[in-house]
Amino acid sequence: MLLICVLVPVAVAAVLPATASAATKRVKVGDEYFSPKRITIQSGDTVRWNWVGSLRHNVTVTRGPRMFHSKTQRSGHYSRAIGRRGTYRYICTIHPLSMRGRITVE
Repeated sequence: MLLICVLVPVAVAAVLPATASAATKRVKVGDEYFSPKRITIQSGDTVRWNWVGSLRHNVTVTRGPRMFHSKTQRSGHYSRAIGRRGTYRYICTIHPLSMRGRITVE
C-alpha cells in the first residue's frame, strides 16, 4: 500500500502537460519615440515599457479591447499583462503626434 502512495504522484506528474509560461516584451520610451512601435504578443503576455529618455512621458491606450494608462514619469518602467485578444493602439498624451504604438494580442 505504501508503494502505491509513492508511485501515484510520480505517475500523475509525468502525465500532466507542461504549461507555457507567459513572456515579457519590452518597449523603450525615449524622448519622443516608442521602440519598437509595433509588437505582437500572446494572450497573457506582459508588456514592459522602460523609460530611457529624460523627458516626461506616459503610455495611454486610446483604442482597443481594454483601456489602460501609466502615470506620467521621467524614469522607471510600467508593466501590464494583457489577456484580451485584439489590437491596442497607444500614445503618450504629452507627445501624441510623434509617440504612437501598437500591440497585437493573438
